[in-house]
Amino acid sequence: MPVLPFSSDADVVRFAKAFLDNHIERFKKDIAICLTADQNNSHAYFPALMACIAFADLLSGLNAGKLEW
Repeated sequence: MPVLPFSSDADVVRFAKAFLDNHIERFKKDIAICLTADQNNSHAYFPALMACIAFADLLSGLNAGKLEW
């Protein structure tokens, strides 16, 4: 049983596009923050790497059609 009530395939496509656009926007923002130097000229490479791995995992799960929360 789906969580959101979709009445057509077009509704699913609209939701998927909005969902991915939202995730991509947050991903870009998070990566930009991690790659911006702080006052010590340091960067947060490890959190950026974790964000990339998590995003790749999300996309691969969506592609496979098997996501478990």
